[in-house]
Amino acid sequence: MLTCRNDYDLKLIPPDLAAERDNLEIRLQYRDASGPVKIDFFWDNEKLGSVTGKSHSGWHLETLRLPLAGRRGKHQISAKLCDAETQLSIAKQIKVMAALPAIFQGGFVMLGAPADRQPCDPFRDAVMNLDDEGWKKQVDGWNALGMKTLVLFDTVFPASLREGRFHAYYDSKLLPKAPIRAHDPIAAILDAAVNNQQQVFVGMCAWPGAGETILSELIEELFQRYKHFPSFYGWYASNEFPTAGFCFDSAAEYFTIIRNRICKFGPAMPLLTSPYQPTLSFDINPTLDFNSPALAESMHNGLHPNFARLLRECPARPDILMPQDGAGRRMPLPRHRDLIEFNHRAYAAFHEACDTAGIHLWANVESFDFADDFRLLPRFINGGFDGEKGLVQQLESVYENVEKILTFSLPGFFAAPGTVPAIGGDLALQQAKRYEVYRTTPLRPFLNHALGKPYTLEPAPSRLLPDRQPGKLTDGLISGGYAIDLDSDRMVGYDSRQADVNGNLAATVSIDLGMSESISKVRIAGSVRRIRGRADKLVVTARNSSSETWQEIGSCTTYRLGWLGIEITEPVKARFLQLTLYKHFNSNISSNWADCWLLLDEIQIGEPISANA
Repeated sequence: MLTCRNDYDLKLIPPDLAAERDNLEIRLQYRDASGPVKIDFFWDNEKLGSVTGKSHSGWHLETLRLPLAGRRGKHQISAKLCDAETQLSIAKQIKVMAALPAIFQGGFVMLGAPADRQPCDPFRDAVMNLDDEGWKKQVDGWNALGMKTLVLFDTVFPASLREGRFHAYYDSKLLPKAPIRAHDPIAAILDAAVNNQQQVFVGMCAWPGAGETILSELIEELFQRYKHFPSFYGWYASNEFPTAGFCFDSAAEYFTIIRNRICKFGPAMPLLTSPYQPTLSFDINPTLDFNSPALAESMHNGLHPNFARLLRECPARPDILMPQDGAGRRMPLPRHRDLIEFNHRAYAAFHEACDTAGIHLWANVESFDFADDFRLLPRFINGGFDGEKGLVQQLESVYENVEKILTFSLPGFFAAPGTVPAIGGDLALQQAKRYEVYRTTPLRPFLNHALGKPYTLEPAPSRLLPDRQPGKLTDGLISGGYAIDLDSDRMVGYDSRQADVNGNLAATVSIDLGMSESISKVRIAGSVRRIRGRADKLVVTARNSSSETWQEIGSCTTYRLGWLGIEITEPVKARFLQLTLYKHFNSNISSNWADCWLLLDEIQIGEPISANA
């Protein structure tokens, strides 16, 4: 018989704020029912469906996925459980927007760091010297910046990377306590998060040397110690691993160990992981000069097919994938070049792989940069906050493809005004102030009127890279990323043999939007750099009816974040548009196959969505 509140729980992914393009996952767990359980799910007063649950002992999980298109506004999701003797209910609130702006909704929290981990030097001592009340003030400060989801990076860490002795950030029965001032920073964070209606993912141990036994026992100890906090939302698998060059069996075993243990305590609590994107492909030419411009053309971001296989085939795969940002200036080395324009393609590839696997995709956008001595500093110092390679551009490169954006990390990089102590000092205060100004008028989501719309091409493309039905250029799929074919599946191509005697080629895409639309942005994705198929110039013309003459509304010769496009200050109304792309082929193109193409990728036409939508 279901009698105790601890015997059932409801979790939502995403937990509090979602976009109409998202699929909401409703996760209900219950246990130890003496007979069959009838479960009804509701959206406000609308009945979504019913299931008959299991009756034997142990935890059980029932899930329901709900497309959110057309469900804008604030709503209540509830579940009613009935057995032979009792009737219980549980509810959660969620807000659905037309689309989410490019803002942070949370971030990582490091409770300390190994004594010899040099990049952490600027904030380690300040973090480890916080008392319990100090931690609560930090959490309140991040909440004021809109950081509603917190990820505790790890709860166990090595005192030294070389020595391998492990400490815990709380009074553990498994390991000695770290030399920190707070009695229990984890409890302090969870307690403050309850008052702020924040969600907390509790991390485990980021260091493989801890071993399987410690990992399993650690999960049990953490759950028993902190299960009474309503803000304890889910688990963070702290071990970082790459999206390429990893062992499938080893990664599958790691997640299986974690999944088996956390399901023992409640299968509704989601599992989050944040793998890193290697900057170089596994098949890169070993003789390549790391200081040469050619290196950027050989860089890959995204997921290797074997990683996509992990997401599809591993039964213990994570519920939420949050890849570490592959963009930004990164380390002050020539080989760490700017990768922002690749980030959109990488996250588009992650989006497709996660949709196929039924996994939620979030983004981990890094808010730090490296000083010349490799110590971490706030992101705006070197790369700029808003510019060609700034933090705003990092947000812009991922937000179209993810449910949430979190940042690594909050302590030392975002010191909310008025929070004492200001961990990270003046630089962290400056970054928080700049971000708070940006958050009042952030980059707004883009409503793409071209998606799925018909178009014609003049002249016809090469027989080697023809179009298909429905057309490649408005199907919402962009090329690039390890798991996505670079050519025939996504791109329309013209080869140099189609140019005139002077080596010039013009290709025109004519699109019918179906009705007159407001337009402020028109853009087309360029090919990845290692296949040099980009146009030299784009000219956009528009008209409202077939009887009108074409009017030029803009032109462009510069790619931004991998896109060639125009933005119009005063939006125009149009139903029909033409995008004409020009390319000049050099006379010696026959020496390099990659230089023989004009490649057309995804087209987007539209306007920003209202900030109040």
